[in-house]
Amino acid sequence: MAPWLPLSTRITDTAEKPATPAYAHMTTRLLADWGWTWEKDGSHWILHTREVPSSLAFRGERDWSGAAFFWGWVALAGGNLTLKLEPSFLQPEARALPKLLPSVRFTFTGAGECFLEGAGQTPLPLQESVEDTPDLVPMLAVVAAFASAPSQLTGIHTLPHKESNRLAALAQELSRIGASLSWDATTLHIRPVSRPPQHPVVLDSHGDHRIAMALSLVAARAQAPIYIQGAGCVAKSFPSYWQMLENLGLSLTFVL
Repeated sequence: MAPWLPLSTRITDTAEKPATPAYAHMTTRLLADWGWTWEKDGSHWILHTREVPSSLAFRGERDWSGAAFFWGWVALAGGNLTLKLEPSFLQPEARALPKLLPSVRFTFTGAGECFLEGAGQTPLPLQESVEDTPDLVPMLAVVAAFASAPSQLTGIHTLPHKESNRLAALAQELSRIGASLSWDATTLHIRPVSRPPQHPVVLDSHGDHRIAMALSLVAARAQAPIYIQGAGCVAKSFPSYWQMLENLGLSLTFVL
């Protein structure tokens, strides 16, 4: 909307605590490349520059929050795979993933690809803040459900207000495999399973694309089939997700 707004337009953030400042800063940095400069002043965003670019050609970065699910697959199942993914200086997930899942080794090939490799060992527990990367929480919660000890993730205040209440959805679904989740205003506590699922389990996506993709990771450790209801909701952000898993060799059956 910036090209149509008058200079000195002011947007006020009325939330007691900003939702995800890292995402706001990423957006304003992208807009600055087009000559639309916003400045943060306390709880206000103020439009200072509004240039009309000569061209609107734009090549966006590949989505690290979507690629993160394959980090989860390699962390839990081991093996290796190659993603079409480049380094990012904007997306906070690009900085966070190597720290959050250090067991996954990655190398950029220089051809717009990233090679991932892992041994598939039992994950170490997580003790990290996810305030800048809340979209990683569903994947991290499933990985932590198979960790060697309990995990704690802080900075979770936006999770109840996503496409689903992601804290409640994760707690309900991961309880079906024997994990236990609890939380307060600041911290999510994850107690892992005592052993991987030995019998078929039916899980529900809650109509949330990131919950559906995260729950698919249970199959990396389960000893029996995993069923995910409402799996089609991945179309919101990653419509080819299930096809990519099939391309990697997973056996999927879609039931209408």
